[in-house]
Amino acid sequence: MLRSIDFKDLRQKTWSAIDNRVRIITAGLGLHELRAVLRGDPPTEKPNPRFKVHTTSFIFHIRPRYYQKGSTILTHTFRLGFMTVVFYTIELITGVILMIYYVPTPDAAYSSVLQIMGEVPFGNLMRDIHRLGAEATVIFTFLHLLRTYFTGSYKKERSFTWFTGLILLGITLILRFFSYL
Repeated sequence: MLRSIDFKDLRQKTWSAIDNRVRIITAGLGLHELRAVLRGDPPTEKPNPRFKVHTTSFIFHIRPRYYQKGSTILTHTFRLGFMTVVFYTIELITGVILMIYYVPTPDAAYSSVLQIMGEVPFGNLMRDIHRLGAEATVIFTFLHLLRTYFTGSYKKERSFTWFTGLILLGITLILRFFSYL
């Protein structure tokens, strides 16, 4: 009898420790609530812990479950973050394709660029798309962070997301600088 009580107590403590760790990682969602989110069920706890998750968690910020009415209005800043990701993806795809043909040695670099522009099918188009995508990436990243700053969206709970965006802006500018070299 004593062993079964100890086993139940150990199981409850283990479950509680795992649930606490999940709540830390998911910004307040427990295991039962996380399961309900993934299944599309209504909230299992009161007050609804899902509201805090969308303002504090970077993962759930990318694809929220609902939107405020004011954020769905088409304005001049609509979806700047999405467009930044689109241009990063274009850069990745075109960069990998161009990397196949480019030879980064001092002797062969210029001739490989000429080969890409003249002999590779759609090479000149791919190079132009890559160049324009790089410029658009920098512009949209800067505009997105500028909008976030002026609307005050970086304060309090979203400060980690803001800090991540600043790091990504720095990486973008560094990559842009080294792309000219």
